[in-house]
Amino acid sequence: MKLSPECTAKISSYIGFALKAGKVVFGTDNILASNKRMLVLVSDELSGNAASKISAHASENGWRVIEISGMRSIIPREGVKAVGIREKNIAEAILKQIEKQE
Repeated sequence: MKLSPECTAKISSYIGFALKAGKVVFGTDNILASNKRMLVLVSDELSGNAASKISAHASENGWRVIEISGMRSIIPREGVKAVGIREKNIAEAILKQIEKQE
């Protein structure tokens, strides 16, 4: 999914809030190691194998996974292609922004 610059900026801000609250999980391995409920945002650049592992793990745990183009502008860390948001209110705000975009 390609996001508008306005939507990208808002989602980036929400991730920043979650980061300050300590409610962000970065990277495929860390997401797969977690069983806490989260919203998972993955880059369209993520390898097929990693994406399928995250998808399967998310299905088992009842998580929502959203693939986004241009994740580099959203995630504040270099080389990270998957991020999990564990804060319910922030995850809901991100989902609302994405739904507005669709």
